[in-house]
Amino acid sequence: MDGRVAAGGNWPSLLTLWAALALTAPTTAMAQIALNGPAPIKVKRAGTYFLKKNLVITKSGVDGIDVSASNVSINLNGNSIIGPTTGTGVGVDAQGESSLIVVNGSIVTMGGGGVIAGDGAQFAQLHANNNGGTGIQCDNGCLVSSSSTESNVGAGVIVAGDNASVNSVDSSGNGGDGIDCGNNCNIANSTVNQNGATGMSVLSNAAVSSDNVNSNGANGVNCTAGNCQVSGVTANNNGGGASGGSGVVCGSAGNCNFFSNTANNNGTGAGGGSGVVASASQIGRNTTNNNHDFGISGGAASEISENTAVANGSDGINASGQCDIFSNTVRSNGGDGINANTTGSTGNSVSGNSAVSNVGFGLDFLDATSAFFDNTLSNNSGSTSGSTGQFNNGTSLGDNLCNGLLC
Repeated sequence: MDGRVAAGGNWPSLLTLWAALALTAPTTAMAQIALNGPAPIKVKRAGTYFLKKNLVITKSGVDGIDVSASNVSINLNGNSIIGPTTGTGVGVDAQGESSLIVVNGSIVTMGGGGVIAGDGAQFAQLHANNNGGTGIQCDNGCLVSSSSTESNVGAGVIVAGDNASVNSVDSSGNGGDGIDCGNNCNIANSTVNQNGATGMSVLSNAAVSSDNVNSNGANGVNCTAGNCQVSGVTANNNGGGASGGSGVVCGSAGNCNFFSNTANNNGTGAGGGSGVVASASQIGRNTTNNNHDFGISGGAASEISENTAVANGSDGINASGQCDIFSNTVRSNGGDGINANTTGSTGNSVSGNSAVSNVGFGLDFLDATSAFFDNTLSNNSGSTSGSTGQFNNGTSLGDNLCNGLLC
């Protein structure tokens, strides 16, 4: 039942679908093909169907509806498919069939999973909760909107393909990941909390926006293959599992854009974690406070600007070289305010930052190849070097203030 989720975006067509099927009047439903028990109900031809009443399955290992044709639309008509909690039965099993549509109802307590479909599946107002496997599983071009996948033993939503869209979905309390996506995902306006593993996992070219991704066992948002845009996401209190985890993470390929996110209190598990982690990326206007390790871990060649990093367990900003770091506020962190004194961290440009009351230096550089100017440094507690512990190494280009004096 494990796989991935992808998201693309065609919300007008999905809303049209929902209007046509999920909100059908009884007179319209009468023109559709009625589905009635007992399970498993067999659907062998393309067409538009509706579930006449609740479908209660008492025998372990039995599916609710088996679909062996493409282009099948099923309106659950406000009813539920209710499983026996045990066995491997699936609520709607259309594995390998394309263009399945399921709307307007619930699939609960199936021993296997909620629904399995192939390419081009669409789901709206569907609640696949408390199942023994994955809530919703589909392939390329899957659309999921205004639905819930909660408290499933496996993942909430898995798309084992690309170009999918997930909008306004509550995928919380699942044993695995909340939402898994492939390439070219679009995940928006969704709530993904308290899952046992990662909140959202995507591959590359994903757009993740305006989501709440909190208290998951591993990373909040993980763009494993890089080249993602993540904006307006709240990713707090993630990484509570044994291996820890961070708020928002870009994979080693880098090239992510992380803007206007809130990533606080991450890394609560034994493995620790940071607020935002990315390399060769643009990281701007994020709030990263009270994380176990760093507020921001910026790998080589990143632009790190206008962020706030306060009261993190280690450095406010940790940079790996050739970074442009400007207009950030770093305060009361357990390490340096901005630390560019790591192996290979040369050639950084650091300007216009405020570094106040950090346990280490305000600015800490590996060598003179990194330049700094127009920074405000005060009450930092670095043990040696410039102006009573405000900075270490680097080349000052002027207009820096150390405890109120030019330095």
